[in-house]
Amino acid sequence: MRNALGSRQAAWSALQSGGAESGACGSDCGRRRAMEARGELGKRHHAQAHQAVLQVAPFEIDVTRLYSPIRTYGADAAVPTRWFTIKGEAAYFTSSAASADEYLLYVAQIERQTGEWVLVGGYAGEAVTRLRSSQTFAPDRGLSRAIVARASYTIDPIRSVAVEGAVRQNGRSAYAKAEYSQARGLHWRATMTVVGIGGESDDFLGQYNRNSHVELTVRYSF
Repeated sequence: MRNALGSRQAAWSALQSGGAESGACGSDCGRRRAMEARGELGKRHHAQAHQAVLQVAPFEIDVTRLYSPIRTYGADAAVPTRWFTIKGEAAYFTSSAASADEYLLYVAQIERQTGEWVLVGGYAGEAVTRLRSSQTFAPDRGLSRAIVARASYTIDPIRSVAVEGAVRQNGRSAYAKAEYSQARGLHWRATMTVVGIGGESDDFLGQYNRNSHVELTVRYSF
């Protein structure tokens, strides 16, 4: 999944290590005059879960990591209009294992490019069709049910700024990132990133409220 879902995955990377990538769409989307659609069927992967077994005598706890087989069906579409581009993405996750849930993740968003600005806003949602486990760890699901937005501005050929964020629909957590990037010469680029995370400790996003940080990255390209 791409665009806003990709932005959520980038946000999850920021929670882990402080590094995030933008989830903005291509800048030429709004200039097209035909509907685009794409689908993906039958992609296989595995979901992570843990199973604990308690033995009384002798006292010990065995923890086993399980990877349930999952099949994914996905599709996305883009419809350009005069003022903005309407985009939608969805993926359905199904499994034959008793330890994996079945659910739908989707994103609806609009994008507008005006001058050097690219503005994107939308909603990332989830619908659980079969609840089987309460112990699975799925960052893509944890960052759903939120309003997402991103704005980027190209100052000149070597400088750009961007701001993005996500707010849970119940208001219990929020994530925001601001970034400034500047190139020097043909090989060097420096990027300053500020990430802020806040919310309740029992919320998937809010539990990382101590992970707010400032990061400076220097990159050399050959």
